[in-house]
Amino acid sequence: SEAPMTEREALLRAVCENPDDDTPRLVYADWLQENGEADRAEFIRLQVEAARLPESPARTKLAKRADRLSRLHGPRWSFELPEEDGFLWGHGYARGFVERISDVVDGPRFVR
Repeated sequence: SEAPMTEREALLRAVCENPDDDTPRLVYADWLQENGEADRAEFIRLQVEAARLPESPARTKLAKRADRLSRLHGPRWSFELPEEDGFLWGHGYARGFVERISDVVDGPRFVR
């Protein structure tokens, strides 16, 4: 039988199952904050807040802070993503999470 899902895995699954809803993203950010990952939590919150704002100096300020955190920690955050044959994770983030993957194999094999 499968191992029980960790709290982190359950929170990530909620984000994946509700991609247009910011609430699971912010709940995950709270969990990260409580578990010693304050920079990752701040990054998610900054990107979520910036995405809600129209183009403005306030949005630019949030985005710049998020970009700085991404430059500092992005390689480690990317390293934590699961490795799967057939696709590559993108480098861009949207509302705190990797925005896209690249299919490097034919479609049917990727679906499998």
